[in-house]
Amino acid sequence: MSDRYDYYLALVKRNGLALQFIPEGFIDDDICLEAVKQNGLVLEDVKDQTYDICMAAVTQNGLALQYVDKSTEYAQDVCMAAVKQNGFALQYVKDQTHDICLEAVNQNGVAVRGPGDDPVVLQYVKDQTPDICMAAVKKNGMMLHYVNDNLRTPDICMEAVVRNPMALLYVSQERQTEEMCMEAVIRRPSALLYVSEKYQTPEICIAAVKKNGMLLQFVYETRKTIEICMEAVNQNKKAMEFIPPGETRQAVIARFGDRARFEMTSTTGTSPNFPADVLNSDPENPGLINKFLSGGRKSRTKRSRRQRTRRR
Repeated sequence: MSDRYDYYLALVKRNGLALQFIPEGFIDDDICLEAVKQNGLVLEDVKDQTYDICMAAVTQNGLALQYVDKSTEYAQDVCMAAVKQNGFALQYVKDQTHDICLEAVNQNGVAVRGPGDDPVVLQYVKDQTPDICMAAVKKNGMMLHYVNDNLRTPDICMEAVVRNPMALLYVSQERQTEEMCMEAVIRRPSALLYVSEKYQTPEICIAAVKKNGMLLQFVYETRKTIEICMEAVNQNKKAMEFIPPGETRQAVIARFGDRARFEMTSTTGTSPNFPADVLNSDPENPGLINKFLSGGRKSRTKRSRRQRTRRR
């Protein structure tokens, strides 16, 4: 009897999943404990749960919390241990507390990749608070997308933009400030795409086009001053394509001469050469702007192929 017990004990130490194949007469707390230490999710097969077994399971894998009897008096301690191991365990916490939610957000803030199809911890917080939301955006600015609208305070929005300038996408026009927009554009010029018309000031637009002239395409027509257009073309002559006909265009042509006129005629009606800064603007959310622009790029590519066929 002892030899068989020792054999089963050694077996679950090597592979906790073996618990389901052990005869009931040999299963006790020690065997269950060793099984969940090796694989926390084996808790699903443990009929008589104890504090030590549950704690060992969630310490090994926080998601084992889904198999813990939530009615036990020690549930809160186990829940805290679970979210410390894996913040996504928050989705299995029945009675959430502020401290448990904050711990979950702090634990998994860096790992989340959203917005997108992937879940994020902040989605599982039932009662968001300013400090929980601030903790989330400090880990990943794009988490502003999941912050309740009434909690998107100036401080939280600014922190999100500082952490990831492309989070400006989730700041409504009413909440944007000139300081916030300048901060975003200085850190990542392509964030100009999300700056509202009100805050596309000469200073902000020039800060963007000086780094990338092709961003002139995201400047509202009403904001395209001679100075902004000059700076854009000076950085990239192909930006001529985005200057509307009229006095401004003529002034730029006069300033840059035949070279500007050539770029204007050679690029009009063709696919703009979007730089990598625009197409891959967010390392945590690759292709965010690329997705925005991809439709037009595909259609223009098809036309260019047909044109090449005709030439042949």
